Amino acid sequence: MFDTTKLPAPADLPTPEQAYANAPHLAAETTLLHAASMAPEAELDREWYLRHAALLDRVALRLAAFDSEPGAATAVEEADATAVYLLDMDQAPRDYDPRPYVRQQYALWLTSQDADADISYS
Repeated sequence: MFDTTKLPAPADLPTPEQAYANAPHLAAETTLLHAASMAPEAELDREWYLRHAALLDRVALRLAAFDSEPGAATAVEEADATAVYLLDMDQAPRDYDPRPYVRQQYALWLTSQDADADISYS
């Protein structure tokens, strides 16, 4: 279980622009997550689920401008479902909105990574 005792208040959640400002390109993150999930020894951990939820959130945010296009609603539904999964996995308090929670956790994770290191799945 993820330690949620030191989480910022739900009101202190970052905007998508803040959370994803230094995130890898969508294509690079997609390739990396896919490769990690296909590895024979793959045991998908919290980091993988967090990055996957953040990726789906970013896709849904980009498609929001095209909500009449096929796939836009599906992207939002998938981002929502994956965010709820992470929230449940972390056993976080239910007063968190799932997708902003993902943004908060991703921003915290991203800042914990070595600024000079190439972000890869570990």
